[in-house]
Amino acid sequence: MYVRWKRRLRDGREWYAAQVVASSRVGGKPRQRVVAYLGIISATAYPEDRQQFWRGVDERLSTDAVPEAERDQLAATVAASVPRLTADEEAAIERRYARLRQLERRIQAADAGM
Repeated sequence: MYVRWKRRLRDGREWYAAQVVASSRVGGKPRQRVVAYLGIISATAYPEDRQQFWRGVDERLSTDAVPEAERDQLAATVAASVPRLTADEEAAIERRYARLRQLERRIQAADAGM
């Protein structure tokens, strides 16, 4: 099994879809069969996009469709193209979400006071 990347154009933007593919021969000719669709990510992905992409990849690699013995190798192959988030990036995302939640509470409090 291997990871195949498919390039797609949508709304004028480039997207890349990752698929797990198994190769076999049928009638002496090579054939590929998509075993699992891992996810899609923009060519200009932000850390939040990569975080969401990796959540989906990890979830889909843990299904029965992908043999357990090959999961780490497939994940490493994907990581070569789309790096996992660093601890600093994770912390920055959490800080942004915390600020958004704080603003949301302020807005709700202001709406309740009207």
